[in-house]
Parts: sequence; C-alpha cells; structure tokens
Amino acid sequence: MSTVTDPGTTTARSLPLPLSVGERAAPIDWAPSGEKVAYARVYSGRLTAREPTDTYRRGRTGEVIEANGKVTSVRVFTHGTTTEETTAGPGDIAKVYGPAHVRVGDQLGSPDGLPSGGFFAPPSLETVVRATEPDQNAQFYQHLLRLAEEDPLINVRRNEADRSISVALYGEVQREVIKGLMLDRHGIDMVFEETTTVYVEKVEGVGHGLEVIWQNEFAATVGLRIEPGPAGTGVRYRIEVEPGGLPAAFHKAIEETVRHTLQQGLYGWQVVDCVVTLTDTAYFSPVTSAGDFRKLTPLVLMTALRAAGTTVHEPVNQFEAEVPDDTVHAVISRLAAARATIDHRRTTGTPPTRPRTDGNPLNRKEYLSHLAKRV
Repeated sequence: MSTVTDPGTTTARSLPLPLSVGERAAPIDWAPSGEKVAYARVYSGRLTAREPTDTYRRGRTGEVIEANGKVTSVRVFTHGTTTEETTAGPGDIAKVYGPAHVRVGDQLGSPDGLPSGGFFAPPSLETVVRATEPDQNAQFYQHLLRLAEEDPLINVRRNEADRSISVALYGEVQREVIKGLMLDRHGIDMVFEETTTVYVEKVEGVGHGLEVIWQNEFAATVGLRIEPGPAGTGVRYRIEVEPGGLPAAFHKAIEETVRHTLQQGLYGWQVVDCVVTLTDTAYFSPVTSAGDFRKLTPLVLMTALRAAGTTVHEPVNQFEAEVPDDTVHAVISRLAAARATIDHRRTTGTPPTRPRTDGNPLNRKEYLSHLAKRV
C-alpha cells in the first residue's frame, strides 16, 4: 500500500501485501505524454511497474472512495536524482507513473490504516469564479479540476443548472495563489465573485422515508432512516436488511447516492454527523437496474430528512491570541461581539439557503422533470 502525502508524516502501517505503504510526496505532476505522476514514500512491501494498483481516500462525508489504476513505471530517488525504472521497497521515495485517479493524500494498495480525517479542517469560505474571457470557460473548468488534483484543499463545485463554478477557500492568500497559477500555467485570468460563508446542516431528530416497488416510477423499493450522529463522524451508513437479499451493485448504488445526496440538505448545505440506515429493499428481476435505485434514493432520503429536520451551523475557527495587557478588554469585547465560541453554533433567524444543483428531490414533480431532461 502506498500513500501520497508529505514526506515525513507516517499515516499507514505495514501490511502483508505485495505492495507498499507510503506517504505524501511533492505535488502531483504530469509527464510530457500527459500521464499522471505521483511521488510516494514506501514503508513496506514492494511497488512494481505494470501491476494493478488501487487508490483509496476519504470522501467529504467520511466514506472510503476506491479507484482502480495501474502503475506503468516506478523510478526511485537516490542521492536527489531518480534512477532508471526499478522496484521500490521499504524506505524508498519513488516517482510513480500511471495511476489516473491518484491525488495528493491518497493511499495505494489497501484502505487499511487510512486516516479517519484529513490533515486540515475543510474550507469555510466559497466564491463563484469565472474566466475573464468567456470563450475560455470550458478550458477554465478543466484546468481548475487538475489544480484540485494537485491540491486537495481546493474544492471545485459546478452548478448543473447554470454551469457556474464555485471554489472553496481558506482565505485571500489561497485565492491569489490559485489566480496566479491559472495565469502562469494556462494564460487564463480569472474573476472571483463575492466570497460567502460555507455552512453545514445537522440532523435534529429521527426521520423515515419509504417508496415501495410498483407504487412509484421506479422498479425498486427503498426505505431509509436518518438520525443524528456523534460530532465529527461525518455520514455513517448502516444496513438493517439482509445483505444477500439485494445484488451488491444495488447496495453500492444506494450507499453512493445517499452520500452524494447529503452534500445538499434541506437548506442546500452539506449534511454532516448523521447515521443513515437502510431499512427496506426490493427489486424485480430482470427489470430493475442500479439506475432505479440511484434515481429513487434521493426522493426517499429527502422524505426522511424533512421528517427529521435539520439546523444550519456556521464555521468556527479556534485560535490563540497574544495581545498587550492594555488591549485585552477591547479584544474580548470584539470577540464577544463576533459571538466567539469554542464549538459550532446554530444560526439565528431565517436559515441561509443555497441554490440547489441536484434537480431538487424535495419536489417530486420538479425532480422527475429534471431526470427526464437529463435522459
């Protein structure tokens, strides 16, 4: 197993696998041929060219995301330079060619030992971005996605309805870095719209949703229960039905769709720290497909979420401040005015909303119309 991370930060343990355990390297790079190149430090086993090597990472809601790939070449660093193609062993830092889906922070070979969370808290700011020249917008989006592969702290989101592009940010410095990279590498100048705060939603109670086969537009039955989970645990998915009663591909379709749907809750913000349980399933062979479950699940989940209710929470930054004695009172007053606290606090007044980009499964007619247009 290999992990693409910063050299010197151990994030995985030795495994009895014919692969390697490693950590993050320098930024993701590309060979002149366009092939992706990653840098990995090997801790155990071997990393060999021309072998299938899967990559693993934690998703935004805590799930393990797996991608298939193949290593085409491995070059080990010796005395600051790379050798010819060879096999990388424990202690080696290697330049790895091939895995198409690898990103900084990924782990190769096995999900065992994968950290439960990231090294940094998620960004709390978001801004809509666009190319200064409209005819560059198509290339602009692809270049942003490639930049996000190099830096997992850059979160790119595109609205399916109006095709607008949003980037999550930590602050002004990161904004200037992104702007500079786009201009220097691709000759694309970009415009940042007004920066807004990124909120999250938390489940208040317990909600149930159920759609039964032949009583809906899909050849499938899905029942889901959603309830609050411990703070900091993301989205946990459980199964109460008999696992063998449904093909594995259908189970996968339901879970993936649950996690994707919860990126936009009742108010349009990502739902965090909850437990979703699959309570009912059925299908009709050979009519039912995984697509039936992918299309039906958002309707069932939003029914459950609406019954449970959510509250919107604002981001809170924790920090230490050193100030002169004669300014302590003024600083404390300013912090109090800003509602400084050590925990997330529920928003007051009318919850802020964000435009939906998923066809709005809260509204059956609108959602079905959206699916029809996609087909």
